[in-house]
Amino acid sequence: MYSIRLNDGTEIKNLELNGNNFIPETLDKTIFENNLEKVIITDDDGNEEIRFNQKVQFAKIGDTETFILHNKTKEEELLELLADLTETVLLGGV
Repeated sequence: MYSIRLNDGTEIKNLELNGNNFIPETLDKTIFENNLEKVIITDDDGNEEIRFNQKVQFAKIGDTETFILHNKTKEEELLELLADLTETVLLGGV
């Protein structure tokens, strides 16, 4: 079984892996919101993989809800930076 620790420390445990789809016992999609800056994936053997700036994609296999973690594209990262800059400028600085 796999586990994933999100940026705020939230852990998703007892995940099965099917290809690149993580299969949780239950899935609360809201825990991923603004919480994927740093993600730690732990496999069956206790090996950890640290990923940064992830995005999540949800999928349904039959009746089973799954999710996949991906790296953001350079374009997505640039759009986020532009949105942050625009917000800062519109609000009058930092």
